[in-house]
Formats: sequence, structure tokens, C-alpha cells
Amino acid sequence: MADIALITGTQSIPDSVIARWHARLPVSDDERLRLIAHPGRRREFIVARSLLQVLSHCVTGEYGGVSYTDAGKPQWLTHSHQPLACTISHSHGAVLVGLNNNGAIGVDIETPRDRQNQRLVSRYFDEAAAKTYAAKSASEKTEFFYRYWCDREALVKFDGTRPLLQLLGMPFEIEPGVQHQHLHTADFTLSAIYRGSKAHWLRASVQDNELQLSTWTP
Repeated sequence: MADIALITGTQSIPDSVIARWHARLPVSDDERLRLIAHPGRRREFIVARSLLQVLSHCVTGEYGGVSYTDAGKPQWLTHSHQPLACTISHSHGAVLVGLNNNGAIGVDIETPRDRQNQRLVSRYFDEAAAKTYAAKSASEKTEFFYRYWCDREALVKFDGTRPLLQLLGMPFEIEPGVQHQHLHTADFTLSAIYRGSKAHWLRASVQDNELQLSTWTP
């Protein structure tokens, strides 16, 4: 079963709490963190890894860490070396992570921001999608753009073989039996693609300086 957890507003988490979570990271995570210079991305990295730890303990009863397959895909290994498929996405304060003991999983989250959507649509989207985008109102264009983008970003992570720019120019297709869920709100758009039965969704919050999970229906 896939388990997916979301937290938003990570910019408001106190620096002292982020520092505490940072101190708990495995050495391998700390080494990767040293390669990230942007303060916001460093914060999201720490939150994502911490959220995965909490989700892992919720699902398996164990903590663990991220490792990478020979193909470069992330996977989660619990302390007893139980492997689970793993996926991570973050965007301007929103962090989305997933684990799956039933096969591959890919998630993506995007927060609305100033970007040259029309240029990206004209350059990368397939012809039919570009025409659909052009016919929509301004608000409809925003939803269409982010849904189209998120679905393919999630598929990149799920599939692991095709690059985003290739998928942007193709109709969205997944294998029969593969699950696909999507949510668009005023604050974010997310997409999840995974094997197995319907996912268990959770929403994270910070209570007493720790991440707490509660069941959530997107």
C-alpha cells in the first residue's frame, strides 16, 4: 500500500526546530545537504527527510534512510533493511513524500508562482494540449497548466526512464491497474501515481516541535 504525507507552510517552522531536525539526519543526508546552497531548499530538504522518518515509523514501526538504486531512483531502507519505494517533492514551502511497499510510486507538488506558463506550453506541451490551454480562461489556464505539469513530473518519478521534457510532449498515459490521484487547490496542485490499492493520505503538522501525522482525504 502507498502512504503519502503532505506538509505546507514550512517557511513558518522556527529555525530552532529545523536545526533540531537537521541534527538527527543520517550522515548520508547531511552530506547531500552540504551540496545545497539555497536556504529555502535546504529547509525543504530537512523537512522532507524528517517527514519520511515520521512516515516510515508510522507505516513500518521503524525509522530508516534514503538510498539510491543503480538507476538513481531513491528508495527507503528501514533500519532492518526492509526496502520500500520512495518519492519526494517540494515547492516553495510545500513538501510531499510517499512510501510504497507494493511497487513504484511518484508524486509531485507545485505551488502557484510567477512563471512564463505560455512560453512553456508553446515550447513543450503537445499540440492538442496547447490548443486546449489557449481556449481556457485565465483561472482555468492555471489549473490546466499545473495539472498537466504535475501529472508528468509524478510519472517521471514513477517510471524512472523517461525525462520530463519528453513526457510534456506526449498524452498522459499510465498502465492499467496503476493508481493516479490528483488535487488542485488555490494553494497547490499535486499528483500521485503508484502501484497497489488506493493510498493512505496523511497531513503533517508541527506540535511540540515534532512532526505529527493525521489521516487526510485529498
